[in-house]
Amino acid sequence: MTKRRAGLACLWLLVVAVELGAIALMASYGAPDNLMMDLLVAAAAVTSGVIALDRRPGNRIGWLMVGMAVAWVVPPYSAWNITPLTVLVLFLNSLFFAFAAHLVLAYPSGRLETAYERVVVTLFYVGFGWHQLAVLEFADFDTLLVIGYVQRGFLTAAFVVALALRFARSSRIERRELSPMWIGAVMLGAIEVIGIWDDNSWQGVWRVLYEVRSLLLIALPCVFLYGLLTTPTVASAVGSLVLRLRDGVPPGELAPLLARTLDDPSLRVLFAVDGSDKWVSADGKPTTDLRTLEDRNHAVTLLERDGHPYAAMVHDRAVRETLVRGVASAAAIWLENERLHVELRAQLAEVQASRARIVAAGDRERRRVERDLHDGAQQRLLAVSMALRSARRQTDGQSEAALDAAEAELKLAITELRELARGIHPAVLSDMGLEAAVQSLTARATVPVHVDFEGVDRLARPIEATAYFAISECLANVAKHSGATHADVIARTTPSGLHVEVSDDGTGGARPTEGSGLNGLVDRIAACNGRLSVTSPIGAGTTVTIDLPLEVVP
Repeated sequence: MTKRRAGLACLWLLVVAVELGAIALMASYGAPDNLMMDLLVAAAAVTSGVIALDRRPGNRIGWLMVGMAVAWVVPPYSAWNITPLTVLVLFLNSLFFAFAAHLVLAYPSGRLETAYERVVVTLFYVGFGWHQLAVLEFADFDTLLVIGYVQRGFLTAAFVVALALRFARSSRIERRELSPMWIGAVMLGAIEVIGIWDDNSWQGVWRVLYEVRSLLLIALPCVFLYGLLTTPTVASAVGSLVLRLRDGVPPGELAPLLARTLDDPSLRVLFAVDGSDKWVSADGKPTTDLRTLEDRNHAVTLLERDGHPYAAMVHDRAVRETLVRGVASAAAIWLENERLHVELRAQLAEVQASRARIVAAGDRERRRVERDLHDGAQQRLLAVSMALRSARRQTDGQSEAALDAAEAELKLAITELRELARGIHPAVLSDMGLEAAVQSLTARATVPVHVDFEGVDRLARPIEATAYFAISECLANVAKHSGATHADVIARTTPSGLHVEVSDDGTGGARPTEGSGLNGLVDRIAACNGRLSVTSPIGAGTTVTIDLPLEVVP
């Protein structure tokens, strides 16, 4: 047995000895037959207090329970008529409800959290102590009785307000953990009400109520002891977590495991990437400044390694920081492993966003070049063509033939320029959408193409452009390499995105790794978080399947 436990055992024996002495005094003076109940009340309080001091040595709850036991059993010693002893005994006895109110408001930490609670408890000690001592000095008992009722009413109201304020500032989890506090407050109120009502004309009813009051007095410290012992400690939480970690934790499952260990469903784990300038959640999504995550119900606990934060836990304020840090220390390796996974996912998301931005920038540049060609070079060529026509009307036959040849060459140049501009970025795609652009594309195709679009409305510009150029590349491959006599373009929109199939009846054998065209398609589609697959058995044609989301990361 350790010295501390030996001291607690001596404390328990001392209080029990005081109890037994008080019971013996009451019996010697012919006290009523409630000695055993009074003994049980004091025994429950001192035993609960000593157990609480043993299991939670830094908590004052145990001392308050011991104080309740002493205050309950000392009144019989006033029969010795030793004035100093009598004064001390009556003063200690008056503090029973002060100890009880202090116990309720200080649960579970043993500390009074607000200035108002400290004022209320101080008033309980001063009020009950003063009133009991005043009984010894003043003979006007009726006046003191009225003062006592007024005092009890005032203190009861202040106590109820303190409980209401505690309830209002508590989170859902804390209210659940404070169940012993609410139960104890109700029990204390019932004890006080029964103690005030002492009517000899109702002896039978009073006897039953007195027994009920005694049972409540016995149960009161037991309720708080149970709540105190069932509150998780750092050691118990860490032990439970270590057992769960022994079998390993898949990526993304650590935060839910920590939430279950701390009994806090609102728990979030954030990780620092790129030093401590950027914080991301477990799914790799960036989050706001950590300071904005703290509010009345939530606190942020920073976890550091070598003086630098690597993770943060956003948790309910009811969960003690020491408990959070203890659990985090036990899971430090797993947290670091999770941080690496999160950092990798964040980098991947950034790469995908960067690729999407590059594709969008390329599409904007295509549209600019197409506009420049249409509004600049093409218009100038048209002006030259008109000038040639005007000149032809003013020349002889030989010169007219030369001008006709020049005009034919100019028309061919304009046609090629229009085709070039259309290939860079067709205006019909921007103006009328994907279906109209594909219809225009297939109208110039050298292989007959059947187009079947169903439910395809206007889409995001990067998606429309990617789908158009993918279909254009596939049809170009059909014309150049497949030997097909017919092709189909089928497009549908689904809840998950745009689904396109381009198929032909050619020779097959196409591979994404053969030729830069299909390789470029794969890269462009992947930049939009899409997928491309090719089915091309030799001799059975080729089917290219394209799946694109309806939106992309800008």
